[in-house]
Amino acid sequence: MSRRATRVRVTSDMQYADIPYFLTTADVEVLTGQSQATIRRAIREGKIKADLIGGQYRICRDTIFQNTKEALSA
Repeated sequence: MSRRATRVRVTSDMQYADIPYFLTTADVEVLTGQSQATIRRAIREGKIKADLIGGQYRICRDTIFQNTKEALSA
């Protein structure tokens, strides 16, 4: 039997702890308001660190919220 992870729908009003650890470009679009094309361009230019898995980029949530996380821990 194949197990597939249940996909959480990302919304802009989610708490940090509720956001999935790995995000798609569509998820990052919802959270940041930037278009997917802009996000993919930033990945290609090395401005956003991401992994290409099965033809889709996966971005660690900590990469997107690094500045916020640092500010909260200071």
